[in-house]
Amino acid sequence: MKQLAEMSAEIEAIENQLDAEDLDAKDKETLEKELGEREEAFNRAHVREVLRKKRNEILEKETKGLDVKVGESEGEKLEKTGGFRDKGHFFYDVWKERSGRSELLQNYVEKTVGSDEMNSRVDSEGNFLIPTEFRSDLYQRAFEAGIIKQRTFRVPMSASKIKWPMLDDKTRASTLYGGIYWYYVAQRSQLTQTQPKLRMVELEVNDLAGLCYVTNQLLQDSPVSITGMLNNIFPKSLAFIEDNVFLVNGTGVGQPKSILRSACTILAGNGAGGILREASGKISLGDILAMYTRFNGSNGVWLANRTTLPQLVKLAFEGTSSSVPVFIQAYNAGGVHDAPQWTLLGLPVIFCEHLAAVGGTATVGAVGTDLCLIDAAQYAVGERGTMEGAASIHLRFDYNETAFRWVIRHDGIALWDAAVQPRVGTTQSPFVALPYHA
Repeated sequence: MKQLAEMSAEIEAIENQLDAEDLDAKDKETLEKELGEREEAFNRAHVREVLRKKRNEILEKETKGLDVKVGESEGEKLEKTGGFRDKGHFFYDVWKERSGRSELLQNYVEKTVGSDEMNSRVDSEGNFLIPTEFRSDLYQRAFEAGIIKQRTFRVPMSASKIKWPMLDDKTRASTLYGGIYWYYVAQRSQLTQTQPKLRMVELEVNDLAGLCYVTNQLLQDSPVSITGMLNNIFPKSLAFIEDNVFLVNGTGVGQPKSILRSACTILAGNGAGGILREASGKISLGDILAMYTRFNGSNGVWLANRTTLPQLVKLAFEGTSSSVPVFIQAYNAGGVHDAPQWTLLGLPVIFCEHLAAVGGTATVGAVGTDLCLIDAAQYAVGERGTMEGAASIHLRFDYNETAFRWVIRHDGIALWDAAVQPRVGTTQSPFVALPYHA
């Protein structure tokens, strides 16, 4: 479609021709017909332009203040990754630096050196920081693969150490929230001042590092397989370590303090009024009910070693004529062909190899336990920045290998510092574990 200005000029030119004195009748008729067609076309175009402007005005008014993003183009995606298509492409170019220069890698280094992204972590000794998009992708995969962290209370850390206040609510026998009292008062009587008691929760980052050597033959001959390996093995191994530290073995010294080592966890011998297993090497309905009675949480999940399965499936409430199973096996829409979804007293069951085997004597973490009931939302995981990754072609130069290093800075701690004494009854906690029978 021609612009309105051009169409207007053409109409004006035809009108000038019609004004000529020597114009014969036939030519005049032809020009008048052409003028009519041009004016009709001009009017249609003018109406369309008015409607287009009106639509744009309405759209601008309705979307004012909104951040509208349709999606990233392929070029925008490559811009975020330094021009590398995937992790295998990046690792292959790191390997190429040994025998020559990768123009793409050098452009990436020149662009990011001195910025907040790279700082001084790229140098002339062959160390290259892995693009943020690839690091974030691996870390997200690890987050989704883990059992514990995806259920925790996650705290972004703006400094290496942070503190925040929480209510010191260890008992409700006579007060609420650590010191709140309520009184009935007579007229003209003085009110008694009360106030909640507070405590400080502290997170201090610890460095969790991983180091991986990859042969240069593998990088050279099959870079695509490296991407698949990292996408599969690395997130799973990271999720495994984090589950182990957050749930069982974190000591709190140079690393997070695990759920089972927390002072608020209810189990035998920790001063919280623990639960005694009814029989050695057995899990009874009484054990399950005792744990459930002491549990205080709104997002409860049972964690169990898989060796407990033969005993759990037999648990039932015995009636006079029939029994009601406690351990329920539910299926998705696909029926028995899908993996079963286990529940125990209505709460999901997840099998976890970090807990001890049933019937054994070895301890795991602070205490030997094959079954626990937790609300991981009452456990805080602090994370300082994103995962940091770097590659070096010189660390294992004499072995013809390229080194890849990953560092995660995090901490973890229970939000409860003790089991809570309710107004009536025994202590309760979001973390309850069934210990071995002594």
